[in-house]
Amino acid sequence: MNLTPPVDPSPTDLDPTSRFCHLCGKQSLQFLRACYGFDHSNEKFDLYRCTDCGLVRTQPDLTQAELSSYYHSQYYGGEGEGSKPAEKFHPWIESLVRLANASRASLGIQLLRDREGTRFPTRIKILDVGCGRGTFLKALTKQGHECTGTEIADFDFDDRQGIQWLHGTVEELELPSDHFDAAYIWHVLEHTNDPHSTLAAVARSVRVGGIVAIAVPNFGSWQSSLFGPHWFHLDLPRHRTHFTVASLVGLLQRNGIEVATLKTLSWEQNVYGWIQSFQNVFFSRWYPNGLYAVLKRQSHLLHRSKPIRLFLSAIWIGLAAFLLIPAILETCLSSLLGRGGTIILHGRKLPTSVSDSK
Repeated sequence: MNLTPPVDPSPTDLDPTSRFCHLCGKQSLQFLRACYGFDHSNEKFDLYRCTDCGLVRTQPDLTQAELSSYYHSQYYGGEGEGSKPAEKFHPWIESLVRLANASRASLGIQLLRDREGTRFPTRIKILDVGCGRGTFLKALTKQGHECTGTEIADFDFDDRQGIQWLHGTVEELELPSDHFDAAYIWHVLEHTNDPHSTLAAVARSVRVGGIVAIAVPNFGSWQSSLFGPHWFHLDLPRHRTHFTVASLVGLLQRNGIEVATLKTLSWEQNVYGWIQSFQNVFFSRWYPNGLYAVLKRQSHLLHRSKPIRLFLSAIWIGLAAFLLIPAILETCLSSLLGRGGTIILHGRKLPTSVSDSK
């Protein structure tokens, strides 16, 4: 099995400001490995690890304008062949997404209501940072809660359903302090150039005792170690920061949030991540994350004739079925040992001021 990335392995030269670590504040980033882009294997990106705290960053640094080209409409779904604008995956996968969102909504609200000595109103105020199509918030509004979602400036919210939609980063929006009962940063924190500033802004907006829920890929997972540059959840260059359990917990502590629950099990993320990463080992030089494009109904992005696309799709889907059992076994074992592919954390805001220092 060849785990060598199809890119120049030499590191990108970093200027002193790019060596700055957003967790510990030291200029101690050292080259870890060269990787290829999520969408195109001929793109080169490097990972640098902080020798002091272990946080990993993607290089080179990209401006917001440069990153915006990677968040095209097809990234969110829609506009693909046969896609409806509000759909990202095949209908049966969309059903699983809705089920996962409903379960996540119930867990967060239960954590709020289980706190001793605190009464929260029936209508809970919830913030979802980087809400995407708003499927999670729509599940919450059906339960009668007051929901606010944020997304990038170019994102078009097509269906408001009583949700307050905001364009911009949480730093730019200057959200009211001590306002929300719960805030979710679900597979979003890794997309930010400065996760400390993002988390600080979110923490300020949450009332004392409120919930801050975070999910990120686990760079300290078995999947990450095994597949290296082929790991599906690297998602370069969109993922700017890569967390281990220790580095994520350290970031929360800096922002006055204590950990309430933590696990590394996510069935939808971990099982698929293993299957797609395995396929990337063999197909990445030509079609990185090809199965993902098929599941998003975007096989037309493979730039081949329809018969070839159908042939490749059959191979990827057939191989996925063959890999399902080992992927489930790895997900179970790694998660039991705290080395699963996803970190899911619920924290509570402490009655202390949030430091803006870096």
